[in-house]
Amino acid sequence: MDFRVKTFVPEATKRLEFMRTEYGFAGPDVESSPGIPRNRGGITVKYQRAGLILATSLTFDYGHDDNVETTLFRYRMPAGGLRQTRVLTDTARTGYEMRRALDRHASAVRDLLRQN
Repeated sequence: MDFRVKTFVPEATKRLEFMRTEYGFAGPDVESSPGIPRNRGGITVKYQRAGLILATSLTFDYGHDDNVETTLFRYRMPAGGLRQTRVLTDTARTGYEMRRALDRHASAVRDLLRQN
């Protein structure tokens, strides 16, 4: 099994712990596609708070196009619907690249939440 599959959830939750402790998000909720990493799909760690969802994913695609992606979803009130903001996307072909990407994404999320 790919080392990244085994370590993504613990590494992501460690780096995003501030979402719970500083910003009051619930989580993490973990979702995983069947058949990873050999097939397209991924592992997603989500944190939720009223009106906001943060999703950080390790995605696998054909041709080793593997990435860490972080997206912030906001509920639009009163009209409804979701507004999606892509925070960052980084290549993550190795465990080192995955951990480095998670560090960058956690920093970017923290900066984004401070601005709002």
